[in-house]
Amino acid sequence: MTSAGLISAMLERIAQKFQPERVILLGSHAAGEAVSQSDVDLLVILPHVTNKRQTAVAIRRVLADFPIGKNSQVIT
Repeated sequence: MTSAGLISAMLERIAQKFQPERVILLGSHAAGEAVSQSDVDLLVILPHVTNKRQTAVAIRRVLADFPIGKNSQVIT
C-alpha cells in the first residue's frame, strides 16, 4: 500500500474509533515532501476529552499495526 493509502486508512480508523471534528495532516506528507523514512504527523481535533495525553496514546495504539511512523497530537 502506498503512503497515501496508509494515511487514508489511518484517517478512516481514527474517524471510526474517535469521531473527531477534524483530523489535519501536518509535516512532510502535508507539504508533499515526504521521503520513505517520513512519519505521518496528525493533529486530531476532538469535541471533548478528559485527558489529551491518554487519548493521544489511545490513538497511537489504534494505529500501531500500520507499517509507517506516526505522531498524533490531540486538541479540543
